[in-house]
Parts: sequence; C-alpha cells; structure tokens
Amino acid sequence: MTASMLNKELARLVSSAGLPKSYHTLHDLRRGGYMLAFEAGVPRELRKHHGDWRSDAELLYLRPSVEQGLSVPAAMRRLILQRT
Repeated sequence: MTASMLNKELARLVSSAGLPKSYHTLHDLRRGGYMLAFEAGVPRELRKHHGDWRSDAELLYLRPSVEQGLSVPAAMRRLILQRT
C-alpha cells in the first residue's frame, strides 16, 4: 500500500462522513498516533523510532491534556511535602 492509496482511501472515508475531503489527512493520523502513544506512556525513544523521526520535530505534536498539565505541579507539591 502506498501513501497515495492511503490518502485516497482516507479522503473517501472522510467524504462519506459528510466532511470535505481535505478535512483530515494522513498527517492528522500521524499526529494522533503520536499523541495516543504518548498518552499510553510509550517512551519517547520508541515513539520517535516508530514515527521515523531523526530530529526533535515530533515534540511539536505534543498537546498534553489538562489532566497531564496539572500533574506537573501536583508531582512537585508531593515532592515538596515529602521533603518537609
């Protein structure tokens, strides 16, 4: 299967859902897959290898959820409380 074949099939599926053909692209699937792996706790090295990234560009795909964002200060608070 080629990228062109995948693009055409995705455009067909998107169109059959009543959306414009360009509403979603293979790039959206790549980004979504990266986020899904991130949320599943897959280590960065494996996500990077799976997506065939050689640079740090894959980090641009990260969009942590509100819960993930709030976990940072919560973890810091726990550490501070442990040390006092």
